[in-house]
Formats: sequence, C-alpha cells, structure tokens
Amino acid sequence: MGKNFDYVVGNGLVESYSSGSNVEHLSAYYELLSQSKDLRVENNVTQTEMAEMLKIGQDKISNYEKGKISPRLDVYLKYLDYLGYSLQIVKKDDKAD
Repeated sequence: MGKNFDYVVGNGLVESYSSGSNVEHLSAYYELLSQSKDLRVENNVTQTEMAEMLKIGQDKISNYEKGKISPRLDVYLKYLDYLGYSLQIVKKDDKAD
C-alpha cells in the first residue's frame, strides 16, 4: 500500500495522490467538511458569527462548507475549537491487500 500525499492547489482545493484510488481520500475530505457544517449548525452558530470570530469574510465560510476552497489548518483548528471540538490523528487499521 502506497503513501498518501495531500496538498492545497492554487484554487484552494485539496488534491490527494496515492498509489491507489483518490476517491476514498476525496470522500473523506468532503465528509469532514459536511461534519464541520453540521457541528456549526447544531451549535446554533451562523456563518456570519463564525466568520467574525475567525476574522474572515462570511463568503469564505460558505465556500469552505461547499468544498470550493480549503481552510488553512490554523483557521480550521480555530473553527473546531470555537465549537468545542479538536482535530485528532488516528492510525488506520491495516487493510488486507
């Protein structure tokens, strides 16, 4: 199984490269964005309130949640912290080839 590499390209979208399929990585990326929006809504925080806290435009929050652009890691961590969450790295189980 090959290593996976993610990076932000010029338009702000994350591209994933691996020796396998990218579909799984993109699916996880969009799931993360969807969960982030759900957390914001569940906590009764508007896009405007989140944008003011992050000192960015509301349109950026909208574009993050639509997957049009990717937030910088420091911005995303502040987003999660404001909602009472953190980001953790968890080792995946090895899959049988």
